[in-house]
Amino acid sequence: MLELQYHNEDLEKDKTSQNCLGRGMEQVAKKLGVAHEEIQRLTDELQVKEKEQCKLDSALKKAQLEIDKLKENLVKLKENDAADLQKAKEQNQRLDEEILALRNRVRSLDSEKKVLGEMVERLKGEVCESQENKQLGNHSPGKTVGGEQREQHPSSGEKLKYNQQGEVQQLHQNLHRLQILCNSAENELRYERGQNLDLKQHNSLLQEENIKVTLVGKCFMEGFQLALGINESKFLYLIIHDRIHKYVDNVSYLVTSSFNFSLLSKNVCIINL
Repeated sequence: MLELQYHNEDLEKDKTSQNCLGRGMEQVAKKLGVAHEEIQRLTDELQVKEKEQCKLDSALKKAQLEIDKLKENLVKLKENDAADLQKAKEQNQRLDEEILALRNRVRSLDSEKKVLGEMVERLKGEVCESQENKQLGNHSPGKTVGGEQREQHPSSGEKLKYNQQGEVQQLHQNLHRLQILCNSAENELRYERGQNLDLKQHNSLLQEENIKVTLVGKCFMEGFQLALGINESKFLYLIIHDRIHKYVDNVSYLVTSSFNFSLLSKNVCIINL
């Protein structure tokens, strides 16, 4: 009778243990269900992130190719602008040298013109003086005899007069020629000044274009840096991926522990029986 009572008590204990084990298994099953739902949610989120990352990687690759192409174009533009600026500077220097030479030539022609003008005035004075002397000679005594002698032999004064008139005529021709040369040099100087002004304006335009190209290159570099910022999403993706793996490892550990606990409980029941 006492043995039967002990046996009933053992059965009650086993029943209580089984009930506790059942409740524990239900809780574990609920936790596993929640864990599976969380795993599924994180897996779906991971797949979405992977798709987004693929799109971002593709866009980043295209942007990188475009930026490389733009960099090459920018380098070519800078090289071309540098070459154009160098040519413009050389041409500008050449024009400055030509303008300086023309100015020196104009000064030289002005000096020659001044000297010839003084010579013309001096010869005019000598001609006038010679004419006055001739008139005075015509009114002097012995005019008839002197006239006959002058008709036979021209006087030295007349020869001087003729020579001076020839020199004056030659000087007038030289003066006219110098005037033409001065006008031509002045016209050429004005033309060179206009060319120099056009070249300076062209240099200014080239410098402005160079500044614009530099600004465009800066914008491209900023865009490139912005595109590199897309990699932050990849960093977030790695963080989420690591969290999922850790969560799966924890759930696996929980399932393994629950399974071991179930085996241990069954073994205890078998031993008690």
